[in-house]
Amino acid sequence: MMFRNYPDVVDVPAMREMLGGIGRRAAYALLKSGEIESVKIGRIYRIPKLGIIAYLCNSSRAAEEEQNRKINRAKSRGNCPNGLE
Repeated sequence: MMFRNYPDVVDVPAMREMLGGIGRRAAYALLKSGEIESVKIGRIYRIPKLGIIAYLCNSSRAAEEEQNRKINRAKSRGNCPNGLE
């Protein structure tokens, strides 16, 4: 299971660690934009572990879709590398 050693709700430092050590500003930007589900209690963010997992799943899906768009553009232009035709 993903992130087994983390509690169901984490703080920002734990979230940063779970996301590979992203920077503090990037972490807060993800929370403020709503890209990662969170609850703000006073000045403190609490982040459900499932919200982080959902973000990672959506990010990988978006990256895969972008890669497919690039391949399709290359195919339509005749610039596709061998093996991707």
